[in-house]
Amino acid sequence: MNSSKKTEIEMNENEQNYDSNKKTHKTEVAISRIVICLAILAVGVLGFFGLAALKPKPKERPSEELIKSLIVEEIKPETILAEVSGFSTIRPLKEVELSAQVTGTITATREKLKAGTLVKKGEMLAKIDDSDYVINLKEAVAELARLRGEKKVLEQTLTDNRMEVKSVNNIYELELKEYQRTLSLFQKRVKTQAGLNRANQDLSARRKELIAMKTRIINGEVQIQTVEAQIDRALAQEGKAKLDIKRCTIKSPFDARLKNVYIEGGEHVSIGEKLFELADDYNLEAPTPIDAFDAASSLDLKPNLKDYGHWFTSPADVKVVIQWTDNPSKCKWEGQIARVESYNSETRAITVVAKPTKPLTNGINSFPLISGMFCKVTFYGKKMENAVRIPWIAIQFDRDVFVVDETGILKERKIKIFSTDGDRVIVSSGLKKGDLLVVQRLPRGMTNGMQVKPIRADGKEIKLAKPTKKRKKKAQAESPTSKKNRT
Repeated sequence: MNSSKKTEIEMNENEQNYDSNKKTHKTEVAISRIVICLAILAVGVLGFFGLAALKPKPKERPSEELIKSLIVEEIKPETILAEVSGFSTIRPLKEVELSAQVTGTITATREKLKAGTLVKKGEMLAKIDDSDYVINLKEAVAELARLRGEKKVLEQTLTDNRMEVKSVNNIYELELKEYQRTLSLFQKRVKTQAGLNRANQDLSARRKELIAMKTRIINGEVQIQTVEAQIDRALAQEGKAKLDIKRCTIKSPFDARLKNVYIEGGEHVSIGEKLFELADDYNLEAPTPIDAFDAASSLDLKPNLKDYGHWFTSPADVKVVIQWTDNPSKCKWEGQIARVESYNSETRAITVVAKPTKPLTNGINSFPLISGMFCKVTFYGKKMENAVRIPWIAIQFDRDVFVVDETGILKERKIKIFSTDGDRVIVSSGLKKGDLLVVQRLPRGMTNGMQVKPIRADGKEIKLAKPTKKRKKKAQAESPTSKKNRT
């Protein structure tokens, strides 16, 4: 029993010793790995410093070589006639459609009745058969003659009746007096009852005759009025017949070009059927949309205060040049502003209608200005003194520009833009003669008051005076950026 307990104790001690040795072995392995990693890291650091020591030192450059170069353009003020340009499709002043106003068959047409033919005002284009309308005219004339004759008879009859009424009325008055006398004598017992009755019968007969005559006069007047109304109707029929006959001949209402022809000889047409489409190419116009801002600043558009204060007057002193975009040298016209047609609230553009007045290209090599031609229209408005044209790229993101002063200091300038001119902007103030304007986007990090090296577009350097500390401080003090910071 004691021996078994000893054996069990020995076995437990052996297990504890085994676990202790195992933990010691793991610890030694971990430490050895850490040491190896530290040794590798130390070798890497030593190698880095060793390679860095072998690198040659960079040469020192003078501070002037660190100054950045900027492309500049010298400002040269000039007198500028403000220009506003737009594009337009030429259109006729008038375009009309001629339709048939009567029904009938086309019996005749103008020779060479084709689209593109030029016609004169009043020239016959087509003729519709007017036989029916001539008959209508004859019937109206005949009816008118009959009614006028009937009216004369009625008027004469009325005149005779009026004269007869006067005679009958005189007899009636005599009969009345005779009756009154007989009545008076009867009351005095001078006349008998039979005599009084005869006098009363004579008076009653004359009264009936007078009333009948007056009725005939009233009827005669009514008959005359009826005939006069019939005469008016016959006159209207006569006038309509004459108008229909006139409408059978289709004429050009003005000097024009036949834009479209819709009929041929022998064709039957009805009222309202389209016959021709005419365009007035002798009077053309160019409706040109232009930016409202440019129009307001350059064309001096003013409200029409005299007649209507909510629209524009047409400035008379604006020169207009209209030129064909495909070949300006062959088709170029001088013009004038006819009117302001509309304002587009979506595009904020004003449509100014220009009227061509005088060709600027003449000779056999010139090309006519015609309807449908796509043209560039340029308006020359206000005259500006000491204005400057600068490229768009010179305007920085905050709508300011930068100039380089005589010592190479970069300065920010506020400018006032008057209008645009293609790839350039017209500036009315903010720049003066001799300023070196930066005509590129400023590189990142460039600020107001920095020393820069101005060069021309061809790469040539511009000689400047040497900057002084006083000038640098003054430039920085004048900087809008520094003022904002102080604020």
